[in-house]
Amino acid sequence: MACLASRIPCGKRLTKERLDRIERAEDSIQKILDSNVVVRVRDHDRIARIECSDISLIFRNRDKIIEKLKDLGFDYVTVDPEGYKGVI
Repeated sequence: MACLASRIPCGKRLTKERLDRIERAEDSIQKILDSNVVVRVRDHDRIARIECSDISLIFRNRDKIIEKLKDLGFDYVTVDPEGYKGVI
């Protein structure tokens, strides 16, 4: 898995709290989806941007995912319509 720091935009401050929040967010989504899809949560301060190799799973489970990410401190949850763009 790529370094969690890659989930934070260049120029933004890296903190242990942010990295922990990203890790908890991705782990939570994986548990909710109960699937081997690739999930990345990009941390844009108050916004969590989800990239997934199967975004239909995100939409089918959106209420649980939104609740969990808001519990982790994100105010807004978005889904990148292009999905996961990295190498699988």
